[in-house]
Amino acid sequence: MSEFDPRIDYYAALGVGSTASGDDILKAYHALAAKYHPDKHQGNDLEDLAREKLTEINAAFAVVGNPSLRARYDAARRSGRASYTPGGGGAASDGGRPRAEVSSTLRTVLIVIAVLVALPLVLRFLRNPRLLLIIAAVLAALWLGPKIVRYFRR
Repeated sequence: MSEFDPRIDYYAALGVGSTASGDDILKAYHALAAKYHPDKHQGNDLEDLAREKLTEINAAFAVVGNPSLRARYDAARRSGRASYTPGGGGAASDGGRPRAEVSSTLRTVLIVIAVLVALPLVLRFLRNPRLLLIIAAVLAALWLGPKIVRYFRR
């Protein structure tokens, strides 16, 4: 499945919470698929309803059962976007650029501003190398911190 709608609660369709593990999602999917399988309801009044429910369950599992698609779905729901663009584009307010790119650009601008503001202080304390080292360490942590966190989350 290449698209999803963040307005649909796929977790509710599977009867699990948004913090459910992959195993819990798989178990819920198998239980619901067995319950609503059309072969179990063949020839009775619930056959059409079972087909619709199974289609809904399959769509939900295709999104939240895939770790990378689930991460994009969760991010889209947190950001409140009304639609999802398969290319990773953001909402119209940020010019269609991916949100990660916007936050990365904003972080870079803020760091440059912080360096420019701190530059007079650095020049003033050039005679104290220990203080200069502390300032450099703080700036390095601000710059590299998010990248290190992203690396370990993979």
